Amino acid sequence: MSELIYNEKGFSYLKGVTLTYVCLTKPQLKYESTDKEYLVEVTFDKATYKAWKKIFKKNTPREIENADYEKYKKITAPFQDQDEQYVYKFKVDEKFSNSFKDKSGTEYAEGDLVPKTWLPKVLLPQESGELLDITWDKMVANGSTADIAFKTRKNAYGGLSIKLDSILLDNFIEFESTSTGAFGAVVGSSKPAQQPAKEEETPKATPKATPEKHEQEPDFDDDSIPF
Repeated sequence: MSELIYNEKGFSYLKGVTLTYVCLTKPQLKYESTDKEYLVEVTFDKATYKAWKKIFKKNTPREIENADYEKYKKITAPFQDQDEQYVYKFKVDEKFSNSFKDKSGTEYAEGDLVPKTWLPKVLLPQESGELLDITWDKMVANGSTADIAFKTRKNAYGGLSIKLDSILLDNFIEFESTSTGAFGAVVGSSKPAQQPAKEEETPKATPKATPEKHEQEPDFDDDSIPF
């Protein structure tokens, strides 16, 4: 079973969800747009869907029949006691939608890239009790399960804006693609695509995230933040 824990202030949680798409290192083109975004797609059960719809009236999950779900997601429908699976996509823009200044005084212009350290993180529990940031080092396969942390705030359209914070993996399935080249099958050949452009420094996986110099991650409750 999955579960929604909603808090008006602080973090809200989706617990026990199944991951069907995690793209936090290489942004994808938005639908019918030249702009790009990062995506995390999750699946939850019907009870969680009902609880979600009571709160997030303008953020609608998709209902997918089990047969279609298994055809397109390439995994068994996680909640077999229901006829449909409920899928929601968390989206994060690659660039800022307007200019603003953060609390440290750093200014950002419309169209500037969102700093990598501000993007959601994929966290893997360690035996020591620490959480390892594997966002840039591992690829998450469909069927992995996790808890999702996010924040919300009221927007100008009468709804709630959602900001994904992090993914805490429970059952982690690492994705490794295979391809055939001149010398035969190559395992994990797509992994380099996880790395950022050469001019950008790749954050290393550490138990605690290291912020970029002179940058302060914004407080999501600040109305001046454009994403």
